[in-house]
Formats: sequence, C-alpha cells, structure tokens
Amino acid sequence: MRRLAQVLVAATVLLGLSAPPPASADPEPRIVGGTEVKANRYPWMVAIIDAGRRTQFCGGSLVNSRWVVTAAHCLTGRRADGVLVALGANDWRQPVRLAAASRLVSHPGYVDPKVNKASRLTSDIGMIELAEEIPLNDRRIQTIALPQPGTGFASAVASGWGMTTYQGKASVKLLEVPLLNQDLLCTRLYPLLRLTFDPRVQTCAAAPGKDVCKGDSGGPLMAAIAGRMYLVGTVSWGVVCGDQSRPAVYTKVSAFVDWIKGTARTGRWQRDPGIPNP
Repeated sequence: MRRLAQVLVAATVLLGLSAPPPASADPEPRIVGGTEVKANRYPWMVAIIDAGRRTQFCGGSLVNSRWVVTAAHCLTGRRADGVLVALGANDWRQPVRLAAASRLVSHPGYVDPKVNKASRLTSDIGMIELAEEIPLNDRRIQTIALPQPGTGFASAVASGWGMTTYQGKASVKLLEVPLLNQDLLCTRLYPLLRLTFDPRVQTCAAAPGKDVCKGDSGGPLMAAIAGRMYLVGTVSWGVVCGDQSRPAVYTKVSAFVDWIKGTARTGRWQRDPGIPNP
C-alpha cells in the first residue's frame, strides 16, 4: 500500500497539484471519455472564465437568476472583477450571454490546501453572484433544481469543458459522461491512501473510461428524478483522471442546500427548474 501511495504522489506532482500528503487530490478535475452535449441540453450549465486571459477554468450551475453554484477552490485567490460567466454555451467561447461577477462567496468551512496542507477539501462549494439579473424566459438559459437534504442517486451525469484524456487537451465543446455512484468504494479506499472522504458532505461517481478531470471543477453532477435534473454534486477533486478504481469526489449538494439558499438572497427562483431541453 505504501508503494501505491508513492505512485499516486508522483502522478499528482506531474499534474502540479496541491493537497494533503502522501497521496494528493487533484482539485481541478476535466471530462474524460465524454460525448458532445446536444446544444442547450443543460441550460443551467455555465463556464467560468478568467476575465483577463479569456480562458475557461471552471464550470458551474445557475441556480437562480443571479447566482451560480461552483467549487470553492475555483474562487480562491480570485477577485469578482476578474471573473466572467458564460451562459447558454455549448462552445464556451460563444455563449448566449456573458455576465460579470459582482461577488464571490466560499463556504465558511472550506480551507484552501495551498494555505493549510492539512486541508481535506471538504465543504468545497462556493457561489458567484452575477452583476445583472439573468432573464429566464429563454429556454437556452434556465436553472437547475436543488435536491432535498438526504437525496441520493444511483446514476448521474457530469458535464464540462476540458481535457479529454489524462494530461491531454481541453475541449471547447461541452461534453458529458454517465456515471454510477461509488460512495462505498470511496469510503473504503481513500482513508487507506490518507485522503479524506466524508460521505456526509461528499459523494463519489465513476464509470469505465469515463470521468471528470483537470479543469471541470465546480461543474455539475446531475441526477434525473421524475423528469427533472437535480444538482446532486459539484466537481471537487480526483487522483488520476479516468481510473475507475479511484473515483472522482464531488461535494454533496444536498448537505449544503440551506447554505445555498441562505446565501442567494437576491435573484428569482424558477417555479419549475431542472427541465432539460430535448
């Protein structure tokens, strides 16, 4: 087991990652083995863009007309005036709407591993308040449904822009992968690798040859319940992209719904969120 941990350390160092030793978690996972999403299939999906470099670095989900849910580590070290949000985009460079951020909010329980190496990337959830009210009368820009506390899933879909292979190139087109719940495996595996997995606030998902990878952080893990898509997770960290034996870890959104709603005190909530386009 020591040898396995050493191998994982070497792999993550190559990726330029930071997390607790001796094994490291990659805090910026991207889609591997995905297929292109039909235009505007997931109208709540957003690309988070560096305003200066005009590069996409994370994903997120529109939850009401003013707020996006993403990963806290996507916001660390950034200012609101340096962040743009692309809405209604399959190619993130050609969004239906580009909105500026007015406020970045990280969960108070999140600890940046760059500041404290003992951080275990729990409470890795954050929110972006947009500088303008986003009209929700266009089917290309809609909001996703939030789960009830305790909501679980057997299968789900993750989507994002990014690397299509481990250490590969990013995709400018939105990709998706179907995944299965792997909470039991992560509960057993990650403590052995001295990585924390807390099923109360985190969830795991994987499938053969399909995964999120570097750059998809903050993007949605979506589960279909009665014809509606629910935000059951946000991409948080992984070890080696595409390795089903070491599933990616997502922040469990159902554990943070009260915090999300308490933070999003502006904007309009849709009556029927989470309806995917055909």
